[in-house]
Order: sequence, then structure tokens, then C-alpha cells
Amino acid sequence: MSVLVIAEIQHQTLSSGTFSTLTAAKELLNDIEVLLVGHNCQAIAQSLSKFEGVKKVLVVDNPAYEHVLAETISPIVVEISNAYTHILTASDTFGKNFMPRVAALKDVMLISDVTKIIDEKTFVRPIYAGNAFATVESSDSMKLLLIRATAFDKAQEAANNAPIEALALNFKE
Repeated sequence: MSVLVIAEIQHQTLSSGTFSTLTAAKELLNDIEVLLVGHNCQAIAQSLSKFEGVKKVLVVDNPAYEHVLAETISPIVVEISNAYTHILTASDTFGKNFMPRVAALKDVMLISDVTKIIDEKTFVRPIYAGNAFATVESSDSMKLLLIRATAFDKAQEAANNAPIEALALNFKE
């Protein structure tokens, strides 16, 4: 099993949902890889590398990705996705924008608004405007999860120092 968290940059800082997504990912596996797509984001990558459970930070740093769009990040995620069994990001505008596209391109189910992780293939999510909860089990080889940030504590920096790897992927013209 391998887990990828896709981090979101907002105004040259990490979004708060990224921290909760890191906590959720640790419930699946304690060795997490994080993807960071943006421009001038080396300081953010360095910060991410300090979080407990982060095994590696993958960085796509290019001026073309200063404002990341679904059309620009989806091909990157699809390109590297075969190395992972679980791909997680926060269930916010950023995640809800590009993850359905990734799910369609990979032909797998997207499980949104995950509030609890039971095991590697079973998740809980709200239905009926939050008045009920459904337990969802996925048999897909790859699980795409949108994590509800309020359901998980925010990850804290630790004494970790994960390696940072630059990816030379550039799909934007």
C-alpha cells in the first residue's frame, strides 16, 4: 500500500485542509508521499518535509503552475498515480475541482467528504445533507479520497526531515 497526499498552496502557504489530510493519510499508512505543485514553493516543500509520517515530498515547481487549475494539475496526478493505492486531498474547492477529472481519467470511484477511515478500503462519509452517514467500501485498485478537514485533527510539525524530490513534469503550455 502506498499513499499520496496532494497539498494545496494558497497565497504562498499551505491550505489548512492539507494538514487534516495528512492526519487522515496517517490512518492508512505511516509513510506518506506528498505532491506539491506550484511556483517558488521550495520553502513550502521544506516545511512539508518536517511533518510526521511524510516519507517524501514531490515538487513540481514551474512558473506555469503559479495558479494551479484542474486542467493543469490533473495530468500530473494521473502521470504519477500508478505508484499509489490511495490518493488523498482536502474536500474543498481545490480538491473538488480536479479530483473528479482524475477519477474519470483513471476510471475509478471518487469518495468525497470522508469523515472516518475504517480500513484501507472502507470509509465513512455523510449523506442526506449530513443527517446520515454511509459506510462505503471500494474494491478499486486505487482509492481517490476527498477528506473533510473538520473530521480530522491538523497534523503538526515533528522532527522529521523527509527528502524533497523535484519532478520534471510540465503539461501546461
